Order: sequence, then C-alpha cells, then structure tokens
Amino acid sequence: MMVHLGSGEQKKDIRLIITIWIWVLSIFLLLACVPILALTENSFFLPFAVLISVTISTASIWFFGKPINLENDKIIKILQARIENLETLSDITEFDKKLINDNYK
Repeated sequence: MMVHLGSGEQKKDIRLIITIWIWVLSIFLLLACVPILALTENSFFLPFAVLISVTISTASIWFFGKPINLENDKIIKILQARIENLETLSDITEFDKKLINDNYK
C-alpha cells in the first residue's frame, strides 16, 4: 500500500514565523522607547539595545534552529498507527488462541 504524503501541502518553516514575531514585537518595544527617550536624557542606548538583542536572537534562531519536516512527522504518525493496529491484531490472536486452548481442555 502506497501512501502519498504532502499532496498539495506547503512546508512551513517555524524559523520564519518566529522571526516575524520577534521583529513585530521589537517594533512595539521601539515605540515604547519613544516616551522614555522624551522623559529622560540618558536613555539613548535603549533603542540600540532593542535592535542588538533582536538581531542576535534572529541570528541564533537561523543558525541553531532546525526546520520542521512535516513529511517526516506524517510518516511517523502513520507508522505509529500501523504499530497500534498490529498490537491490536496480536492481542486478538492471543485471545483467540487462549479461547481455543480453554475450550479443548
């Protein structure tokens, strides 16, 4: 039996989604820096700290993160389902053997 996986599904890279979230949140952090900069004189390093931390976190995600392979996940799920079916079948055959042995004693 041949199983066709990924027929029409697109591969999603979680690193891209996380990078988008990081940069969207950094925009909000930079917007929060505007009133702080207006109120204090010595907080000019705050926006730079936000940009540096966002850059480092993005680089670390792309260097150390691994893309998720959806096809492998589907194959693993299919194999797990087949193993469960085999376990069910072996339980049934063991029950049948026990039932037959009990009736012939």
